[in-house]
Order: sequence, then structure tokens, then C-alpha cells
Amino acid sequence: MKIHKSAQPELVAASPKAKRPAIQEPYLEIQEGVGTLVATDGRMLVALPVTLDEGDVAGYVSGEALKMARKGVSPLRLDLSSETIVNLPSGATLPRKGQAEGEPPAHRNVYPGRSEPSGVPAIPGHYRKVAALNAEFLAKLVRAMGASECEIWADPESLGAYVINPRTPEVAGARGLLAPVQTQ
Repeated sequence: MKIHKSAQPELVAASPKAKRPAIQEPYLEIQEGVGTLVATDGRMLVALPVTLDEGDVAGYVSGEALKMARKGVSPLRLDLSSETIVNLPSGATLPRKGQAEGEPPAHRNVYPGRSEPSGVPAIPGHYRKVAALNAEFLAKLVRAMGASECEIWADPESLGAYVINPRTPEVAGARGLLAPVQTQ
């Protein structure tokens, strides 16, 4: 399996502290010869199209294997021809399941709309783009206000800054402004 080296689906997988072993590691889904690496913690989900190598089989892909493979060359490449181990480009092997136990949930059943042929969720036709933001700046701004959640407010008639309102009672009244990303 090949995936872009910057992709980190293990960041979205559930923490071992969450006591949800079926979603503690990313999962490689293969449908009709097309691969999708899926990770979720129950609140957010990432589905990444991957390039399959001959012999790759569906199953868990441990976050540890992804981290170790990232130290190699780009694109990140893992041999997933075994159901129980991951063969890394360095020659090292790791258990494929990592922290996961049991069968993964059926991720496709929770996507909005239908899935595209790649298995990645399609954007339903009635959705519209409402904002283009720099995620790193947004996270930094929310942390700077002492919060971990926020609301994003904007004037729909204007292309001005977005007002960021923290959703933490201890910092009620704090506000942030974030400029939109310029898009073509």
C-alpha cells in the first residue's frame, strides 16, 4: 500500500483510553480493487484513498507501522500482503492490528451521501463550501483563547475575517479573528 507521507490517519483513531478497541487503529478497506485507509474516534472520521500493491489484503494497519514507515522515503509504502504482520521498507515487521481488537465498524454506513468509486465519501450535491481556513491557525487561535472547541461565525455577504468564539465557559467573552484562505 502506498500513501502520501504527510497523511497521518492514526491521529484520528480512538485513543486506547477510550476503551473502544475496534477503532484504535486505522483500517484498510478494499472494495473492487480500490483501497481506502479509514480511521475514526467516533466523533471524526478520515478516509484516505491509497494505492494498493499486488497482494495487499484488507485489515488493520497499526499507527506504529505508519509512524515507522514515515521515516523512510516518500511515498510511505507498507507491505500489507499478510493479515497478521506489516512488512516495513526497512525489513522490520510489526503486528498489523496494533492496539485494535475485534472487527472494525462499518464506516461506509456513516458517510453523508454516497461513496465515490474510491471509497472516499462524496460531497452531497446540496452541500456548499462555506469557508476556506488554515487548520493550523484555527487550532492555534482556539488554544490561545484557552479552549478546545469553537464556533465559527461569518457574515455571509462578506469575504472578511471569521469570528472565532470559544465554547469553554471559563473563557466566555474571548473572541478571535481568522482571515480566510484565498482560493481560486
